[in-house]
Amino acid sequence: MQYISFQDIKNDHLLGQWRLKDNSIGSSDPANPFATAERHIYNAGGVFILKSAMEKRGRWEIIYSDDLVKRPYLQFEVDSAKVLALITRLKCTEDCKKGQMTLYLTTGLELNLEKD
Repeated sequence: MQYISFQDIKNDHLLGQWRLKDNSIGSSDPANPFATAERHIYNAGGVFILKSAMEKRGRWEIIYSDDLVKRPYLQFEVDSAKVLALITRLKCTEDCKKGQMTLYLTTGLELNLEKD
C-alpha cells in the first residue's frame, strides 16, 4: 500500500466497502450515524450507505479547501444535513481494492476505516 497525495485523491480511491477499524468520539454526538456505522460503502455516482443496526443512505463528493494547501474533504449529505470530513490519511493498493483512511468530521468524530 502507498500513501496517496492529498492533491491526487480521486473517487476511485474511495469506491467500495470500508470497515470501521476504530473511532474517537471526542465532542461528537454518539447518536450521529457516522459514530455508530460499522461499514461505509461509497458507490459510483456519489451515493453512500452507512451500515449499523440501521442503514442510512446519502450523497458524497470530494471537495478541496480554498487555501494554499488544498486539503481534501468528503462532503456528505444525509437526512437533509451536510457533514464535512477532512481526509487526514489515505493509503491504497495500486488497484484501489485495499486501503486505509482516516477521516476527521467537523463534529469532532475521528474515523479509522479499512478496505480489504
